[in-house]
Amino acid sequence: MLRSDYKPKNDFSPQAAASVGRRPLVMVTLLALIGLSIIFSAILFRPAKSHTLADNDKIETPTTAPMVRKTLALELPEEQSSVGEEAFGNRRTVEVIIKPGDTLADVFKANGIPAATLQRIIRSGKVGKSLATIYPGQKLILVFSGNGRLLSLQTWQTPVKRLDIDLSGPEVRAQHVEKVIQTETAFAAGVIENSFYLAGKKAGLTDALIMEMAGIFGWDIDFVLDIRKGDRFQVVYEKRYVDGQFFENGPILAAEFVNQGQVYRAVRYVDSQGNAAYYTPEGLNMRKTFLRAPLNFMYISSGFKPRRFHPILKRVRPHRGIDYRAPKGTPVWAAGDGRVVKAGYNKYNGNYVFIKHGERYMTKYLHFSKLAVKTGQYVKQGQVIGYVGATGLAEAPHLHYEFLVDGVHRNPRTVKLPQAKPINPKEKARFLKQTQPLIAQLELQSRLQWAHQP
Repeated sequence: MLRSDYKPKNDFSPQAAASVGRRPLVMVTLLALIGLSIIFSAILFRPAKSHTLADNDKIETPTTAPMVRKTLALELPEEQSSVGEEAFGNRRTVEVIIKPGDTLADVFKANGIPAATLQRIIRSGKVGKSLATIYPGQKLILVFSGNGRLLSLQTWQTPVKRLDIDLSGPEVRAQHVEKVIQTETAFAAGVIENSFYLAGKKAGLTDALIMEMAGIFGWDIDFVLDIRKGDRFQVVYEKRYVDGQFFENGPILAAEFVNQGQVYRAVRYVDSQGNAAYYTPEGLNMRKTFLRAPLNFMYISSGFKPRRFHPILKRVRPHRGIDYRAPKGTPVWAAGDGRVVKAGYNKYNGNYVFIKHGERYMTKYLHFSKLAVKTGQYVKQGQVIGYVGATGLAEAPHLHYEFLVDGVHRNPRTVKLPQAKPINPKEKARFLKQTQPLIAQLELQSRLQWAHQP
């Protein structure tokens, strides 16, 4: 039963309703703020964990990192890709021995080296270009990177000169490395019993030194016809050593030859321009304007005669030259510098060459098997102009050689040959300073060597 005086505790009047509606909203807002504060406090003040990553731990990385690494890898030059391999010694060395018939292009191709690499080396300069000359038995040492790129090449071009080529960088670097050569002078002497060659061998001279000596005195002495028993010689020459071991003989420094009582002396002089030649002790050039004989011959089959019975024509006629017998194909040289005024064939001379030497001199060469020059061509002393044959009026292979002075035939064996230029007066003091010690050494050795000779 309701009490008549009962009044509800809550007032549901509009004013009261408004008041009641605001209180729950405030409470919710306060609770939300408190909750957020707790969450942020937990995040901000949570202790950091310190531990080593396990194998199965995953790490999130920024998505841009792989892109940066790829970009760097693409920007590196292709040649740089093998730097790591080279730095860690991942190299391959190949030794190649040159065989007869090999070319440098063949060697490079067989070892997988591009032709462009060979061209780079050849075009790199004078030193690099020297690689183009190879010989059988020569060793090439090739070093490749792990990816097959040629890094370097090394080869001994002579027993004392090595070629090093570095291709590891953008430019080809080529250099020669030479061993130090020590020199000393040596002396040899001999007396001729049978031939100069045999006497030279007995004295310990090599074939090359014997031929060099014959070349020095060959303008004054005919080593085929003029040599006599009892003739004597002596020579001072250079010996060369590398790493304490004999390497080779150097040039003749001074020499003396006594032929039929006539004394001939020669010294080697290198002028201020680096040109070497042989002179008399007084400074006259040992070399003459003309060779005494323009070929290596076996013997003279017919000399210079005003009257000679011709074996083919069967009549007497002048023989205005010398016939040098030699095997077919023997090279014949120009006796001196000059111009070929005629080179051709006729039924008498066979294949022939006429050379004009200045205004006064002319030489003629007949019966060639083959010519090596043409009309109008300029030639140097010692240049091959043809080869011994038996063309024209000839019974056997030989060279018929004529020497004319002012249009008159002279005996090629006895005519006085004009000398080459003597020492330049400006060089004379230097010449004497360089050669007088050699002459003194030659004279001392001569006194010691021939002291007991008659």
